[in-house]
Amino acid sequence: MKNKKDELEYETRITRVTILPKGEPIFCEKATHIEIDDECSGEFIKISQVGGHVDAEKFVLFNSDEWALVNKAAMQLFSEIAARESESGSLLPNVKLTHDHST
Repeated sequence: MKNKKDELEYETRITRVTILPKGEPIFCEKATHIEIDDECSGEFIKISQVGGHVDAEKFVLFNSDEWALVNKAAMQLFSEIAARESESGSLLPNVKLTHDHST
């Protein structure tokens, strides 16, 4: 008979979010997967897309320091795009730009 000390405790973690066109399957080539990964050296964020060929997954990896810089740079570039698009009278569809001033 097991006592309480020998019982394993379990937790639930959400480790993956998938962004994809509405109605498409999670394996479609436009699906972007953002997940927490770990290869025995600490957790990091992995962003991937299958891209039409299931054997050719493409991905990039970020630790938290890198992500802060990448996110800041991406938001700057999105602002540049939005400014250029608004000057020409064309706006980016379905894009809401937000900026976290804490980084």
